[in-house]
Amino acid sequence: MANKIAGQIKQIGGSIESLAGAEVGARVMEGTEMVATSNPEDVALWVKAAMNRLDTLADETTRRQIMLACGYNCILINKRPMETARARRQKYPDEEAFLTVEAHKPPRGMRFERQGNRLIQFYTPHTYGSGMHCYCSLMRGLPEGENVSPT
Repeated sequence: MANKIAGQIKQIGGSIESLAGAEVGARVMEGTEMVATSNPEDVALWVKAAMNRLDTLADETTRRQIMLACGYNCILINKRPMETARARRQKYPDEEAFLTVEAHKPPRGMRFERQGNRLIQFYTPHTYGSGMHCYCSLMRGLPEGENVSPT
């Protein structure tokens, strides 16, 4: 587990450094040397603090790019939701029929949208009804009542 957490944290740091610069990356990622071996609550609280630091050190456009890069890397590792959607798609004769059904009754937590010749799957946590929901394993230990930046 510690290796997975360390890998996720390293990936976040790499995205921050490549998109916001080495100085911002170093400041946001302070404390990573001990957090990868910590308990889930400590990891989640560190991520919360890192997101707060990112909010103060990077503009909104850069933060959005960083989180998009993190999301892209996450889906490469956590393929099950995409594979499930692909299996649902195979039940329909074409993409249009699939999108029509998905638009009328989307699965909880996601929606599809066509952008040019690409079909994009969006994560929509607000559809869960209980506020924001993050699948990120780094956030699983967040204590009740703690809130994290929308970043």
